[in-house]
Amino acid sequence: MGSPFTHVHNGDCESVPGSNPLSAHLDLCAQYHLQKWPLDLPAVPSSFFKFETEFELELKSASTTTTTVVYTTSAPTSTARLASFTAVSDSNSTLRLGSLTLQVLLLSNVLGAFELVLFNLILIYLTYRIFSRTSMVQSPDWDASGDDLEKGTPPTSHIDRCDQESAPPIKIKAESIYLPEKLLDDGEYSTMQVYILSKTRSELIELCRGFNLSIGGTKPALLDRLRHFASQPEQWKALLTNGARRPHRGLRKEANGTRKASTKVSAQRRENMFGYEASPHASAAQPPLPTARSKDNRSIEQKQNFLEWARRNVERNSSQVPHPFPPREVPVINATTLLSPLPPPLPSTAATAMPSLTLAPSSQPACLPASQPPFLAFAGHASVSPAVVPTVVVPNEKDKERAVQLGGNFVLRFRPSEIPYSAAAILSQDIPRIAKIWDDTLPCWDPAAAALTIHGHPVALRYWPQIYFRDPRQRWESLKRTWNAWKTIALYWHEIGAEGFWSEFTDESGKRWSYTRILDAIRKRRKEENLVIMDSAVKEFGPCFSSEFSYRKGKEKRVALTEPSAIARYYKRQKV
Repeated sequence: MGSPFTHVHNGDCESVPGSNPLSAHLDLCAQYHLQKWPLDLPAVPSSFFKFETEFELELKSASTTTTTVVYTTSAPTSTARLASFTAVSDSNSTLRLGSLTLQVLLLSNVLGAFELVLFNLILIYLTYRIFSRTSMVQSPDWDASGDDLEKGTPPTSHIDRCDQESAPPIKIKAESIYLPEKLLDDGEYSTMQVYILSKTRSELIELCRGFNLSIGGTKPALLDRLRHFASQPEQWKALLTNGARRPHRGLRKEANGTRKASTKVSAQRRENMFGYEASPHASAAQPPLPTARSKDNRSIEQKQNFLEWARRNVERNSSQVPHPFPPREVPVINATTLLSPLPPPLPSTAATAMPSLTLAPSSQPACLPASQPPFLAFAGHASVSPAVVPTVVVPNEKDKERAVQLGGNFVLRFRPSEIPYSAAAILSQDIPRIAKIWDDTLPCWDPAAAALTIHGHPVALRYWPQIYFRDPRQRWESLKRTWNAWKTIALYWHEIGAEGFWSEFTDESGKRWSYTRILDAIRKRRKEENLVIMDSAVKEFGPCFSSEFSYRKGKEKRVALTEPSAIARYYKRQKV
């Protein structure tokens, strides 16, 4: 029933009483049978034991001999308990295990060791994170290190203070202040959190400008200004509502309450003239009459037209009102006239200044003393007729009459002062109108849409350089650039037609391009075409290109054209 060997050690076996140890062979002594070894293992399917393999496991023993153990078992069919195993000791240095159950046990031990290693790694990582965060916690003497937050460097703790010189400073951009956002119904402002250290100087300037603060100075000065503003919320309402207190448009109304009456006599007289009753108390004055609009709400075109109308009326009616007694021109009498026995001749303006004279009786002597001019004798007896003598108006040299030939051989005569103001900005958003009023010789010409009318006659856009030529008020300087843009768009419109124009400058969704985008695209296309024309002109004329495409500067000097647009324009003119 029991095993004859109770202990196996280093190749020896101890026998129980009644056994003969000398008859036991070394190999037989090494056998150790264990039967009915209880193993509380879960049930294992019989198919699991079909994959029985043998593997070799080298074992190191403290003794000089190694033991080879052969483990055998039978695959249970329905039980979860292993019956027995046999360990065989041999002199070889290899342990052969042929059971799958032992392999499972070994694999479970390996997995347990792996889990232990993984758990240790996770524990080490968590410990590192805890210590790294602990080092960043502020020290108890945070405030003792000075205003580190204002300087942009973090305070140092007791741990890393010794390495402060070697460690580079770290900028903290987490400072935030609370600034007013909008005024609520209760008279208080809602606030918003703003991180000011992370903003640039331009952004800080915009913040200061939005809160009516000074925008000058460096970035630290702007930061200090915003901090001071944020620290005084009771002053927000006074600083943000210090604008105009009275409306600029509409009828002005006084606030509820009484105003102090003026003590000036002129103010009291004005109040009496407007129907106010005399008030016995100075503080009980009547409120003023509602004032009309104090701001001119007219458009720029209306203002310019009014000024043009006033200027034309002044120039046309610039003659002075005749005086009832027009002054007479007194001639200067020199010494020769005084010594002459003959009376001096009357001035040339006497006929116009005094058209009719009624002379006194002939009792006046013919010869007068030399000290008194004879024409002064008639001054007291002459009567001037009440005829009005108009003053001759000399026209301005710069405001001379001009003549420009328009379409249909019509000659328009005008003066520069008669050119009205033209709203050029309105045309920039109306491309079809620009095309219609560009040339009055085209079929699409629309005189009703013309932007410039002189003496009731509409003027096309192509004649504007001639109209504003040498304008005394230099209006062409501000219109020239805009007019060139109109010219580019109008010429391209008439070149490809309205349908081709909009088919080219319309996106996939059917939305037309903007005025600026269309103008840039046309200019880019023209630039490419001019470069192609210039290259073809260089190839065509060869060595004669510089002399052919040139202009005269002075009497004998000629300068070659270099701009592609000028070369293309000159080339097209020659080919026409």
